Amino acid sequence: MQLRVLGMDSESSELKLVYQVQAYPAMVLSYSYPRARDAQEQQLMGLDLLGAPGTRAQVLAQLQANSSTIILGPFATPQGFKALSVVRHMVLPVPYLEYDWGCGRQLSNCSGEEGPCLFRQRGAKLWGRVSSTISLDNLQAAFGLDALADTYRFKLSQLATAFNPPEVIAASDQPPLLPVAISISSLNLRWVLQVEPFAGWEPAWRAPCVAAVLLASAAVSLLVLWLLVSRERHDMLLCSMLPKRVIKQLHSGRNVVENFPAPVTVLFSDIVSYCEVASQLTPLQVVELLNDLYTVFDSLTVTHGCYKVETIGDCFVATAGCPYHEDPVSAAVRVAGMAQGRYCGGRYMVRPCILPWCGM
Repeated sequence: MQLRVLGMDSESSELKLVYQVQAYPAMVLSYSYPRARDAQEQQLMGLDLLGAPGTRAQVLAQLQANSSTIILGPFATPQGFKALSVVRHMVLPVPYLEYDWGCGRQLSNCSGEEGPCLFRQRGAKLWGRVSSTISLDNLQAAFGLDALADTYRFKLSQLATAFNPPEVIAASDQPPLLPVAISISSLNLRWVLQVEPFAGWEPAWRAPCVAAVLLASAAVSLLVLWLLVSRERHDMLLCSMLPKRVIKQLHSGRNVVENFPAPVTVLFSDIVSYCEVASQLTPLQVVELLNDLYTVFDSLTVTHGCYKVETIGDCFVATAGCPYHEDPVSAAVRVAGMAQGRYCGGRYMVRPCILPWCGM
């Protein structure tokens, strides 16, 4: 019989992946290539896998598996290396169930109509099995895991299956902490490769870049805050000087000069003999005098619904009928009422020397 086995030619033979090939006609170890190298291997020759109590149950379970080819291991060999065993059970057609292909042997303790050894309806029978022992150490070298260990933390592990135990196939000195993982499936084998760079997944420039972005964001936020505060102060200053209607027109870019077809009443007011009075007072007293006086005038402006235009020294200017259009008679009456209130308010202040003068 001629056996064609993976790894026995060209590149794979140079890597020395296949250590040994064995044939089990009638499930009895009868052929081995290369021949048994030591006494322990020679003792295994003639082993009946179905007849030996220690192997029968496991072999029957393997025969009942869905796949005719399975991979067993890893296991330690007497030569000191780890290996995998690729096993293929061969079911061949036969003219009758006692046919033995000239091997002179029958399957031990196998009976029944259908499986796992005899298949009467199909006219087939289990010939036996062939297996090849693959050096797992040489297979790891072919994977290039040594080169991977220079820059990565890795772990190649085998998951538990029906015929294989969980096992760490290869691993770096330091286990990966936050690895990416990929599953590797071949026949009944389930391997998982976990990989992580020594420096981690975050590049060295990430932390400085994040810090720079945070600082830039803080700087931009402060600039925006300063801009908003400045704008608010600007609006407050405008509100203290101009009507809200005019401010809206300025913001929209429109011309704030308007023609008022109806008459507008303007009130001019100052203090009689202000220069003479001011010369008799200290600067602080002058400031207090004007502050008290204009406080009264401002309240009168609000009371009579007038608009204060300007104050310069002792001069106070207010209007009615502007900037909002209204009945000129009503505006004039309110300005007159305000003038009367200013005259009375100025006369009865703490300082009786103050005498307001009003003109409309």
